[in-house]
Amino acid sequence: MSVLKGRLITTSLPPAFVGSSYHAALKTIHMAKPLRWKLVDGTLPDGITLDAKTGRLQGVPVARGRMSPRSRSQTPTGSDSVWSWFLGASESSPGIRPDKHTVVLYDWQGPRELIQDRMGESNLP
Repeated sequence: MSVLKGRLITTSLPPAFVGSSYHAALKTIHMAKPLRWKLVDGTLPDGITLDAKTGRLQGVPVARGRMSPRSRSQTPTGSDSVWSWFLGASESSPGIRPDKHTVVLYDWQGPRELIQDRMGESNLP
């Protein structure tokens, strides 16, 4: 019989953008739940926090930066592992604008009704 060593399976994190809401999760495999997460070295971008119970990174970054923190995940039985990872915060999100190559998508609303999706509009009918 062999025991598989727990490991972090989050291989990369999405980029963060100053002034925009950020959500990402650190995930593991072969570790007994519930895990407790703690930042043990380095820092997170200002405005981003690590939830100790879920391993979720969330918040709104207030300044740009590149961080390489280390975190510890600990199982209920006391075994733990330390992980290194990278998180960058950039000035602004690249804008996506429709052009002549944009594909128009429709939501099917029933046998005779299609509603066109509109990029960037939050108040759709």
